[in-house]
Amino acid sequence: MSQTDTSAQPRGGSLGSALQGLASKWGWFVGLGALFIVAGVLAMGSLVTATVVSVLFVGAMMSMSGIAEVFAAFQMRSWGAFALWMALGLIYIAGGVIAFINPLLAATSLTL
Repeated sequence: MSQTDTSAQPRGGSLGSALQGLASKWGWFVGLGALFIVAGVLAMGSLVTATVVSVLFVGAMMSMSGIAEVFAAFQMRSWGAFALWMALGLIYIAGGVIAFINPLLAATSLTL
């Protein structure tokens, strides 16, 4: 390997310099870890609230996925593919809306 060939080295320098860059930000990692521990303790203290927050997050993801599938349906060339993608997108959107309207029912459904 020649002196100018850098294909075997990671981008931005060597592994040692990458680790040095991480070591200089150790305070952020400790702070983030402490934040996660506090969030976990709070979640264990109120399981119902943690469940509702989780269901609302899943509902938001379902709604966004459904909207993306509806937009993708218009890219389909055949009528069958269009109908399938449109139906799936609408089902995802409906599931997301139901999760927002009644999170505890949605939590039960997701658990089952």
